[in-house]
Amino acid sequence: MDAFVPLFLLLMIWIMIGVPLSVAKKATERQKKNAAAPPRQAQVPEFPPLQEEEPPQVLTPTVSPPRPDLPPYRGSLDADTGEGYDPCHDEQMASLTLAEQEEPPLHPQPASSGIPLGWTENDVVRGIVMSEILNRKR
Repeated sequence: MDAFVPLFLLLMIWIMIGVPLSVAKKATERQKKNAAAPPRQAQVPEFPPLQEEEPPQVLTPTVSPPRPDLPPYRGSLDADTGEGYDPCHDEQMASLTLAEQEEPPLHPQPASSGIPLGWTENDVVRGIVMSEILNRKR
């Protein structure tokens, strides 16, 4: 812990002094580059000459709504892809179906913690001793 303090102070000094100096150095280099470069001439974009008024074009849609007499879309090759079906993991689903079929108990058991808690003399003394051990500083 004692070796951490000097390293922390050194880091703080570097952040407070070193970083602003490097930023200032980069800014002066940028200014020197800009001063040495010749000024650029602004280029004016050339627009095509305006034409006389044209009649408005009629836009036609490229996508049409689905027709009710057609079956749903089945892919570009009209193939049955089996999307949504997983043939590889049927054995994992078997345990879920068994759990669904099992009836829940009529009187569920209350959850018990792994810590034996009590209010006897020995339990109170044990709790105080454990709290002192846990709160002890190294």
